[in-house]
Amino acid sequence: MPTLIALGNSSQEIAAQLFISSHTVKTSARRIHRKLGVELRAQTVAMAKQPGVIRPIVFTVKPALRLAGLRFVNGN
Repeated sequence: MPTLIALGNSSQEIAAQLFISSHTVKTSARRIHRKLGVELRAQTVAMAKQPGVIRPIVFTVKPALRLAGLRFVNGN
């Protein structure tokens, strides 16, 4: 989730991508803020862009669909 916050996604966008509620996102974001010692999401984003704070994620459609129990039309 820190990566999605760092990319500038809103709580609603993150919730939709992770299939969780926006309340869960907001609670997790508050915990991340506390751990980083910041108060604002913008501060979290700035800190997350520093090398070594978060690790990059590679997220493609196929794994996301598989996690959701869906398949591509061509059967992959």
